[in-house]
Amino acid sequence: MISLTSFAIRCGFPFVSFIIFMLIFMCILKEWMFTYFSNYLLPEKIINEFDYIVVGSGSAGSIVALRLAENSNNTVLVLEAGICAGILFDIPGLTPLLQKSLVDWHYSTVPQKHGGWALKNNISNWPMGSIYGGTSRLNSMIYARGHPSDFKSWFKNDSNYLYEKHILSYFMKAEDQRGRYKSSQLHSTGGPLAVDDLPFITPFAQHFLDAVSSLNFSIHDLNGGENRGFMKVQANIKSGSRWSPAHHLLYSKNNVIIKTNAFVEEILFSGNYEAYGVRYSHFGNKFIVNARKGIVLSAGVVGSPKLLMLSGVGPKDHLEKVNVSLVTDLPVGDNLQDHITTGLDLIVLNKSVGLSLSDLLSPVSAFQYIFHKRGPWTSIGCEVIGVIDTKGNGVPDLQIMVLPTGITADFGAHLRHALNLKDSAWTHYFELFQDKTTVSIIPVVLHPKSRGTVRLQDNNPYSKPLIDPNYLSEPYDVEILLKGIELIKKIIGTEPLSRLGAKLNDKKFPGCENYTFDSRNYWECYVRHFTLTSYHPVGTCSLGGKNEKSVVNYNFKVKNTNKLFVVDASVLPTLPSANINAAVVMIAEKAADMIKLEDKLSSGRCYLLEVFLR
Repeated sequence: MISLTSFAIRCGFPFVSFIIFMLIFMCILKEWMFTYFSNYLLPEKIINEFDYIVVGSGSAGSIVALRLAENSNNTVLVLEAGICAGILFDIPGLTPLLQKSLVDWHYSTVPQKHGGWALKNNISNWPMGSIYGGTSRLNSMIYARGHPSDFKSWFKNDSNYLYEKHILSYFMKAEDQRGRYKSSQLHSTGGPLAVDDLPFITPFAQHFLDAVSSLNFSIHDLNGGENRGFMKVQANIKSGSRWSPAHHLLYSKNNVIIKTNAFVEEILFSGNYEAYGVRYSHFGNKFIVNARKGIVLSAGVVGSPKLLMLSGVGPKDHLEKVNVSLVTDLPVGDNLQDHITTGLDLIVLNKSVGLSLSDLLSPVSAFQYIFHKRGPWTSIGCEVIGVIDTKGNGVPDLQIMVLPTGITADFGAHLRHALNLKDSAWTHYFELFQDKTTVSIIPVVLHPKSRGTVRLQDNNPYSKPLIDPNYLSEPYDVEILLKGIELIKKIIGTEPLSRLGAKLNDKKFPGCENYTFDSRNYWECYVRHFTLTSYHPVGTCSLGGKNEKSVVNYNFKVKNTNKLFVVDASVLPTLPSANINAAVVMIAEKAADMIKLEDKLSSGRCYLLEVFLR
C-alpha cells in the first residue's frame, strides 16, 4: 500500500500549485459571499445608526468590538477598508508573500537621511494589512508581552497604577494559552488570543539555545515572572493556523456587523466637539453612518492619525498647510517610533539545519499542512527570541531574534523586493552566497530614541500619508545595534554553533568597502546601510495624562472631543521590550473596559439630568 508521503512525492510540484490555486479560489468565493451578505442582508432597523462604530478590524479593533458586544443591547459596526480573508491567509509559512500584495496598504517611508542607505531611494517599505484582521493577518504572530517597567512609564501620572491590576490582568484576560505554559499562574485560557508552541521548528533553534546557555543566559518563559533571557517562541496559532482576535470576533457575536471594503474618509463632528458619525465609501458609493455612544478608531499607527487629521484633529500649522479645517489642535502624528534591526543573512553555516525554499515547496509539506496542520507551512520565520539588558540596570534594551533563513532563501524572487533592497546590494552582496546555508540572528533596538512623524500629503483621503520614522537620527540607536552584533559574535563563537561552522559573512557590504571588516567603523557603516524595520511602529496618537503632550487621555478618549476614542498601536507612548501585538491586544482589553465605564457614567449623568428636568 502506497504511503501518504510517497504519494505526495510522486504528485510533485504541480500538486502544490493545484492546492494553492484551490485555496485562492476558496478565498475569492468566501470574499464574494461575505460581501454579498454584509451588503444585502443587514437588518434595516440598524443600518444607519449603531451604538458603536469601530474603524478597523485589526487586533485592537476586534478586541474592542468583541467586548462592547458583550452587552447584547449594544449594536456594533466594524468598518474594514480591506477585503475579507480566507483560509489562504491563515497559512503561517505564506506570510511573507502577503507583503506587496493586494492585502497590503503598500505604505513606505520618505527617504531617510541617517540610515536605510542600502534601500532604493533610502525608502523603507512598511507592510500593513488591508484585510479583515488588519496587520494581525500579516505579522509574524510572535507572542511576547514585554517588561513590567515598559508600562509603568505609560501611566506615570496615574497615582493608582499597579502592574498586576492594570496590565497583567489584561494580558491574562486576552490570552488562550494552549501550549507548554498552560498550567502557569501567569498565563490563562479562554481568551480571544490563541497562544501556542510552534508546530514546526528547525534543529537550528536548539543549537542556538545550547549556545546561549553555554554563555550563562537563562532559558525560560519570557512572558512569566523573569523577563530577561531566551526562549523558544510561542505564537498566535491555533491548530497550526494563524489565529487573531478577528477570527474570534467573526464567530462570536450576533450583534456585531462587519463590513469589509468600507473605507472611512472622515469623522463627523457636531459643534467641533462631539463625534456623531463617519462618512465612508463602499465600492464607489458614499455612506454616512451614526454612532449613539461612541466611535473607536483602530485603523493603526498610520491609519488612525491620518483619519484624525483629515477630520480636523491634529497639529494646527500642518492642517492649515493642507487646507483642513481645524477641530482641535493636538500632536497627532508626532512621537512615531519603531523597533530597528539589521543583520539578515549575516551568519553562514557549513551544515543545513535551517529552513529552505525546497522545504516550503515540497508536496510533502503541503500534505503535512492540509491533513495534519504541521510541517514547514506552519513556520512563522522566527523560532527563538532573547531579551538582553546591556546596561545592567534591570531594563532590557536589546532583543535578539533567531530566524533559520534569510532574504536569500527565495533566490531574489520576492523578499528583496519586499524590503525595497537596491539591486546593487543584492548583486554585489546577497546574491554571492545564495548557494550557501545562511541564517539570521538579528539585533533589535527595544527602546530607540529616534522619533518621527506621520503627516498628510494633502487633504485627499486616498493620498498616501508622509511617514518619516527618522531612523538612526539618535546615536544611541546605532550603539545598541553595535552591542547586538558584538553579542552575536560571542554566540556564534560557542562550541554548539562552531560545530555547525557558524561564522560571520565576511564579504564587505556595498558602500562599506573602505573600512576594515569587523571594525567598529565597518559595523556602523553596515548598520546605517542595512537599516531595517521590525514592523513595530507605535506612538502617533499617544496616551497620556491631562497635562501631558498627548492625543488621548487615560480613558482613551481623544482630548477636547466627546464620544471619540483611539485604540490601537498608535496610543502606545513608547515601545514595549517585545514584539508589539500582545501589548496592543492587552491595551485594547483595557480600553474596552474604559469605554464601557464611560458609557455607564454617561448613562448615569443622562438619568440624573432627566430627573432634574422633570
